Amino acid sequence: MNIIINTTLEADVRIEPASERPAATHNEYSFTYPGERLRDGALLKVFRERQPGWVGLFSPGQSAFSGAASCLLGRRIVVVSSGAAYLVDVERPERYECLDSSFVTGMQVVSDAGVVVLFDFWGLWGIGADGILWHTETQADGIEITRIVEQRICGLLAIPGAMPSEFSIDCRTGRIVE
Repeated sequence: MNIIINTTLEADVRIEPASERPAATHNEYSFTYPGERLRDGALLKVFRERQPGWVGLFSPGQSAFSGAASCLLGRRIVVVSSGAAYLVDVERPERYECLDSSFVTGMQVVSDAGVVVLFDFWGLWGIGADGILWHTETQADGIEITRIVEQRICGLLAIPGAMPSEFSIDCRTGRIVE
């Protein structure tokens, strides 16, 4: 599995792909959506300064995209395993949240806002140091991010039966701006 690891936000967390599961299971954690059984997906090593590292196996979702990033202040990481998105507490990995989509198709880090933006075909989520900050739904069948301007993310919405529509979202609030 090819996973994009974004290190844009300053944090004392290091995320690396793992080639195999550890021999000792005391530092291995499994991540699945509620009610789902564990399947092989992204396998990552996570390290934080002056603390022992751990390995995470993240069950996959329903898209081809996989990526990982640390949030500002390094308290959480965001991992997307083939579309399934997980927000994980770095110090206590057993404490994690799942995004309410298993079709995540992309990730952008907006450094000026300290936000990791995830998107699927129908909406965008802003993730900060304390978790999900906002969720903006669209009427689109696809989202393409074209640029980041300060604390805004800009792109195109694929609207069925119409020309693509431009959008701009304030990454601090999730509100569409002109």
